[in-house]
Amino acid sequence: MKSQCTTGGLQRPKWTTASRRDSRRFLRDTRYVRQYVYFALYSELMPAEEMTRRLGLAPDETDVRASRQVYPPRPATHSWKIVCSAPGLRVDEQVGIVVGRLRAVVDEVGRLARHLAATEGGSRLQIVRYLTEGDSNPILLGWQLDPEVLEFLHTTKAVLDIDEYA
Repeated sequence: MKSQCTTGGLQRPKWTTASRRDSRRFLRDTRYVRQYVYFALYSELMPAEEMTRRLGLAPDETDVRASRQVYPPRPATHSWKIVCSAPGLRVDEQVGIVVGRLRAVVDEVGRLARHLAATEGGSRLQIVRYLTEGDSNPILLGWQLDPEVLEFLHTTKAVLDIDEYA
């Protein structure tokens, strides 16, 4: 089950009457999006319990290598994840929440990520978006990564992986 995550004090912008009218016009006959973001440390060798011990921070989700299928192993790696799937937030807001939750342990995460990269593992910031027709969340267009997030990606040597499905 994915974490809904808290907004970490982020405030949604207030809508004006004109912007509501314009957004309703724009959203008529458009597509909708469901999205989530997670940061993962992964390894073929080190289980998530050991990652938790080294970081001193409990994950939202974990995967155990070969727990669904032994050969070929599925999932292919052990993983430790911090997740945000809260609806109604832009991708950059979700990323900011995930990075904010890791701020206190960023140096430990960076050291562990470098260790994992040397032993068949690494780190990843994953963004997943599902574009569908229907009455789910309105499309949340336009997002950016601020310098704090870019520094986090650099410190943790994380790959930025963006998947979009229609």
